[in-house]
Amino acid sequence: MNQKNIIAKEAVVNEVYELAKDNASMIVFEYHGLGVAKLMELRRALRAEGASMAIYKNSLVERAADKLGKSELNEYLTGPNAFLFSKDVSTGARIITKFARFNDEVEIK
Repeated sequence: MNQKNIIAKEAVVNEVYELAKDNASMIVFEYHGLGVAKLMELRRALRAEGASMAIYKNSLVERAADKLGKSELNEYLTGPNAFLFSKDVSTGARIITKFARFNDEVEIK
């Protein structure tokens, strides 16, 4: 594998690790079929409350979860997943639950 690719993947693993470590909650949800406009709407709602959302390759999140000692997360990493991070435990859960209620494409894992 190209050395540049390895370094880039390590950077992503470290980014996920730091986000998970620095935030009180990390929520995994499937977004298959959700359009760009809806994703942007969700991102805006999260940003307004101090939370964030990102999409990473599942294999890189698996590595970060192992690094965190949370390998039980790996069973949820199938399909197109997005990851929600929030400093407050209830903020991210409240926003994604409300969003999922009106958008059937979202499945909280």
